[in-house]
Amino acid sequence: MAYDIKEKIKNDLNTYDLILLVDSDDSLSDGGLMGKLLNSQAYRRSEKKILVLPAEKHMDLVSLYHTYEFSDRFRVIGRSSQYGGLFNYVDNGLLTEQEVFELILR
Repeated sequence: MAYDIKEKIKNDLNTYDLILLVDSDDSLSDGGLMGKLLNSQAYRRSEKKILVLPAEKHMDLVSLYHTYEFSDRFRVIGRSSQYGGLFNYVDNGLLTEQEVFELILR
């Protein structure tokens, strides 16, 4: 089973420019992190081929995240400080969510 997961992520890394596992409230609504990302101008303007997956439904890939963390093409994003502090800048008024999405999609 683990072999299949590793093969899938290898294939996805070959197919997509960027893979985002979004740790969110599992909401595609405008109020949820994934919905905000998918509706952001940065996402819609991006010329990259991007695979966006809810982290909660793909825990097997989240478990492989640390294996591929050297890659700038496989990222877990969320509001938790566990995945980095970009959204802390939003909470403190230093960046907007749109600016954070632009940084994530670079």
